[in-house]
Formats: sequence, structure tokens, C-alpha cells
Amino acid sequence: MAVFGGMTLTNKGLVLQGKAQAGAQLNYTRVAVGDGSLSGQSVPALNGLISLKKNLPIARLRPQPPNKAVIGATLSNADITTGFYFREIGVFAQDPDVGEILYAYANAGVTADYIAAGGGSDIIEKAIDCVVIVGIAANITASIDNSLVFALQSDLDNIAATDSVTPSKTGTLTALLSSLFTLIKGITGKPNVLTAPAISLEATKAHVDDTTRHIAAAERAVWNDRSGYAVTTGTAAALAASVTPAPAALSAGLRVGIKTHVATTGAVTLNLNSLGAKPIKKPNGNNPLLALGGVYTVVYDGSVFILQGEGGEYGTAVAADVLEGTTIGTESGVVPGTLPNLADQDVGGYISTAGSGYLGVVANSDENGVVGKITDSTTIICNDASLIPANFLAGKTVLGMAGIATSEPTVGAAAGDIVASKAATVNGNRIVGTLADKDMGAVAEPAVNAVFSSVLYVRIPKGAYRTVTGSGYPEVKLTTAQLLAAENNFNAAVLKAGITAFGVTGVYAGQQMVSGSGSGNLSGLMTVTNLPFTPKMIILDCDDSKVVRATYVAGGSTYGNGYYQIASQGTSKALLTAWTITANGFSLKTDTRANNPFTYYAWG
Repeated sequence: MAVFGGMTLTNKGLVLQGKAQAGAQLNYTRVAVGDGSLSGQSVPALNGLISLKKNLPIARLRPQPPNKAVIGATLSNADITTGFYFREIGVFAQDPDVGEILYAYANAGVTADYIAAGGGSDIIEKAIDCVVIVGIAANITASIDNSLVFALQSDLDNIAATDSVTPSKTGTLTALLSSLFTLIKGITGKPNVLTAPAISLEATKAHVDDTTRHIAAAERAVWNDRSGYAVTTGTAAALAASVTPAPAALSAGLRVGIKTHVATTGAVTLNLNSLGAKPIKKPNGNNPLLALGGVYTVVYDGSVFILQGEGGEYGTAVAADVLEGTTIGTESGVVPGTLPNLADQDVGGYISTAGSGYLGVVANSDENGVVGKITDSTTIICNDASLIPANFLAGKTVLGMAGIATSEPTVGAAAGDIVASKAATVNGNRIVGTLADKDMGAVAEPAVNAVFSSVLYVRIPKGAYRTVTGSGYPEVKLTTAQLLAAENNFNAAVLKAGITAFGVTGVYAGQQMVSGSGSGNLSGLMTVTNLPFTPKMIILDCDDSKVVRATYVAGGSTYGNGYYQIASQGTSKALLTAWTITANGFSLKTDTRANNPFTYYAWG
């Protein structure tokens, strides 16, 4: 078998291939075979075959990614008169500038196959594929004689089609036929593409167009929205129902009738054919009250079921606003009225508040001895023998009745006896009072004078002083400021601490004294704390086999505060540390021994 070892581009082939890279058309013209041997020739420099025996037309051309092309031809010995060795092969192409050139060349050398002459017992037909470099040329063509095209074995192997392959754009005959088979199976509904359908397309078309057997889309919508009917199950808060035929889904406009197996009292849902629980609402959005055994129609609006035939607006009236013996519709249902019907009832009259001008009535009563009646015309009639014009002042009208009284018995009162801004009738005449009104017992700028230490005198102006709290004589109130203004010596400093008199709280605490004992520390420092005051005077005695006394007086002399005395020696010495006075104690240090006991007296 001949071994060519691949094809080599000639120099002219390289030039043409470069032109093709630049966009020129790469057009292959023929394939040639010969029996020439290489004897030192340069293959790239060749312009043709060494010994041409036969030109072969191109039968096929296909790309071989990424940068090659396959040029196919068929070598037959049918028209060969003299046999030869098939040793060399060349591919020719058309150069747009110089004409036809040898594009690529290959030589099998000593491995050449012998091609016998035709007409004998050897019939030879070889399919030859020449693989050449084309680079990235985009426009590659060849003149192909279709009469010479034949299928390769691999093409024949792939030509079988099946109706089980999913259609795809693979560009092969297998894919095309498989797509057609799948399409036919989808149309016929049969498992095999060769199985005849139960009905032809023409018969199917006629059946679809038959409006006697099939309703129109609008008619179907009406049919789907018809009212189903079912008795509910579930609980009062979560009803369930199943209608036949069952709707595929809840859609707006779906209408259904239900008979409730239980009464509902609040929020309630309906789960229709297990499509999901949806609330049932009145048209106004309120929860309905469904009675036991009640039959209702509901329409789904896309989110809730709306109860039909109910849901009108209600007012604000309650049972107490409706007469006994009548009823009123509410969101909670029909409610009986509780308002008493007082028509044709006896009533008693009374003045609800003296001077207010209101006349009250009490049903079934003879309040204050006045008996009246409520008539069926809603008129209240009250009878009182004293309700006559003579009992009302002239010029005044009471309940539509004009008074005629002009005088009263003599009482001897004058304007000065009547509190100012008030009026009274004296002998039938109206008199306005002039007596000063000292309401609340207040005294404006009273004259105050403490004549004796035990008596406080207060002089008040003339007027009417009305008792406000307590009983007996009127009260005269003095402010703390007025009291202090009357007596300068009355102040907080002269009152005992914690005592309050006339609104003044005392702060005088008096002289305080505390005594105690203790021990000094290792260095002789003596300290006292927790006194209830800041000490102003201190006497401290300690016993160190001698009497030692130290004294402190706030603001005292140097000797009193900075020294201590040794009684047994009659001498004075300076303190090792000065007195330290704190808010509640003190400390000092002498030359006494460590832990020396001491006693003290402190005044604040």
C-alpha cells in the first residue's frame, strides 16, 4: 500500500495560500496522479508532476478544522490502457493572478501501488483524499463533477435513521430523518412512525370544526362558571366542600353553592376541592354569619369568596336604641330592641336642678306629687296646681307662661345688706347689693399689729366674710410674707429645727455635745469619726503614765490649738501634727506611746 506521508505546499501554493488569508478565493481545480520518482528535486519548486499519468476531477471538498481542507477524487483503471505505478499525486488550484498552479504535492517512493490497465480481470477504483493546509482562509471552493461523487463507508453507516432520536440541527441525513420521524409520531400519536393513525388529518379537521359536537370558547367559559353545589364539612372557622365536576383551579368568577353543616360566628374560610382555603366575606368586607343548614351562593373574586345576596350597609343603632317588641338588622344578625315603650304611661314631674330651667319626668311615678301622662302622640303632660301666672314675677315667662306677681312681703333689707354683684327682691322691687364680698375669707392688705407678745391683732375692712371651710366665724388668712412683715423677729433662726409655724420652718439646733473614747495607732495618731456635726471645741485627755490634755477651739489661740499640756510636769509642748478637723470628726498626734487610750469631749 502506498505511503505518501502527507502533502507539501509548493512555493506557488504558499503564495496562493497567503492570498487566501488576505481574502482571495481559494479554488481547487483538479487532482493529478503519476509515476515520477524524486531524484534530488525540490518539492516546493515543482510546477507540475514529474511524470503525469492521469488527471482526476474533484469529487468532494470539505474543511478539516482548524486549518486544513480535504480534497477528494476517485482513481479508476477503466480508461487506463497502460499500467503504471501510482507514486506521485498533486493538487492543482487557480491563482487569480498567474492562472492554474501546482498547489500541493506528495510522493510515495518505493511504496507505490501498481495500477493495472483496464479491460482485464483487475478492476480498480480508489477513493483518494488529499489533506492540504488552508490556514484561516474563509472562501475555499472547488469545481466538483456531481456524477463522480460517491458515499464513503462511514457515510453509509450513518445513513440509517430512527424515530427515537430527538431532532437537532446536526446537518446530517440521520438527524433530518429522525426529526421527520419524531414529528410524524407526534402528529399520529402512535409509538411507531410506520403505524397508521386512527384518524386522518382531514377527518380530524372536520371533527374540530363540528360546532354541534363542540361548544365555542365563550360557551365553554359560561359552562365552566356554572354553579356547583355541595354540603360543607370541616369546622365553623374552616369549611370544606367538593363539587362535581371539580374545577382545575380557583379562577375569578367561579361560582358555587354550599349548604353549611355548622353555624359560623366569625372569620370563616372555604377550601373548595382542596384548591386552598380562601376567606368568605360579605361584599362590604365583613365576616358573614352563616346559619346551620343555610344555603348560600359565593363567587370567587381572585382572592376571596364573596357571599351573594347579603352585605347591605348597617347603621350604628344597637338594641338599646330600638323599641321593645321590634327588631333591627345588624352585622351580628337580627337583634331585638330593648328601649322601653312609655306610650300612655303615667309620669311624675320634678325640677332636675334648681335654677337650671329643666323640668324632668319619671315614668310610673308621682314624683313631688305631680302626676302627668305620656300620650301616644309623644306629648308629655304635667299637672301642678301651683303652676299659675300669679306665682311668677311680672315680666318673666316660665315654660311659655307670663308671670303677673308685682310685690313680696316686707323683709326690711337694703342694698347694704346684700352682697355686692348680687340682687334680691324687696317688696316686689329688685335691689342690687353693695356689701363688699370677702369670698374665701381673703383679706387684701390687712393691717397687722402685735401689741402684746401673746396676742396678734388683725384689723379687717368692712364686708361680708363667708365661711369656706369648717364652721363658725369667718376665717382670716395671712400669708407668711405678711406675718414676717409685721414682726421682724419672727424668722427661721429663732425657731427650733424641725418645727414649722405659720409656714416658717425653724433651723435653730442649739448647742450639741458628744463624748467618747478610743486608742491611738502605732505612731500615736488619735482619730475620731462619725460625729453628728463639725466640731467647734474639743478637749482630749490621754494617760501615758502622765496626764496629757489637748484642747481645740475653732478660731482659738495658737496655744489652744497647736499645743498640749503635761499635767504632771506643768509644761506645754507643741503637737506633733496639727489638729485635723473634718465635717464629722478630727485627728491629732502627740508624743504619747503607741496604742495609747484616750477620752474626748466635742461640741458642735
